Amino acid sequence: MPSSNFKQNRQRLIDAFYEKFIGGGSFETITQARSLATEILKEPVHPGEPLAKAVEEAIEQGVLLVAKHIVDGGDDRTDDIYDQLVSLYQRQPTLGTRTSSSIELQQYSTPAPLAYLAGKLAGIDHSKTVYEPTAGRGALLMLASPANAIANELDPKRAADLTSQGYSATHHDATSYRPEQQVDVVIANPPFGRRRGKNGTDKFQIGAADTPIVTAEIDQAISWKALETMKDDGKAALIIGSELGNEQQRHERYNSLRVRKYFFNLYRQYHVTQHFTVDGDLYSRQGGQYPVDVILIEGRKRQPFLDLQLDKRRLPGADPPRIYSSYEALKEMLPAQAHERTYERST
Repeated sequence: MPSSNFKQNRQRLIDAFYEKFIGGGSFETITQARSLATEILKEPVHPGEPLAKAVEEAIEQGVLLVAKHIVDGGDDRTDDIYDQLVSLYQRQPTLGTRTSSSIELQQYSTPAPLAYLAGKLAGIDHSKTVYEPTAGRGALLMLASPANAIANELDPKRAADLTSQGYSATHHDATSYRPEQQVDVVIANPPFGRRRGKNGTDKFQIGAADTPIVTAEIDQAISWKALETMKDDGKAALIIGSELGNEQQRHERYNSLRVRKYFFNLYRQYHVTQHFTVDGDLYSRQGGQYPVDVILIEGRKRQPFLDLQLDKRRLPGADPPRIYSSYEALKEMLPAQAHERTYERST
């Protein structure tokens, strides 16, 4: 546990990192950031110790506050805001300290530019009601009004950071929790990994009521449960674990039963308008390097089996998602103006 001195000075530390980044400053290494923390805390920050993780969490909070400042002051100039967020991401140090708790909960915060892109693609603005099932410190909610957001977060420290930003944080198991209120937008970047039941069986039941399936993948379980909160004509942006390998290996893995059954049911029940992969290197400064799939949804289908045949977007087992390996390339996905980007879908 960090010392009482850290707890008393945590906000000072967050403010110091905020001022550093808002002024255009950067840290080439985490060692440089720890040096600043040492000056403020008047105690050394050693690698691998709880205090080192606490300092990195303060960096994350400072970065997020700067990101929200950039977004709020951007007058909806999406390209410019995105470029500033990419610069901010590149100026932060790599946050690689892991604890038993962060490993268990798979806590990797969404990089600011990716969070902004996902929010824009999902059409989030201050008028929309939004649900985030694993909200972390609120990166994916940067475009939402706290008054219209349902921010669920299991970790009490991260929930406290949400509260400090004006969110009313709930504390439920996102694999089984569903808010009573239906929302305009669901946005989620749940933890990855497999969870088994007591007898080693797949733990979670998901899918439609008439075709239930079981899975051990926690990101599949959380994303599916979160979608139950979306209005029939709502939107969603899901960021879940992708498939590694070359083109042939990805094709085979998207066709594995573990993956195929999830996407078959997802595409059957919802209008999937976009599905692409973000290379793990774009997550490296958050301490993770695993690729992710970004899935955009516009509404729930009325005739699932018929609509599946009419979809423009083929299942990933037949057409693996395109991989984006740089933020510059990913920028092409940014909707410059909402009225310029439309999607064809069956009704």
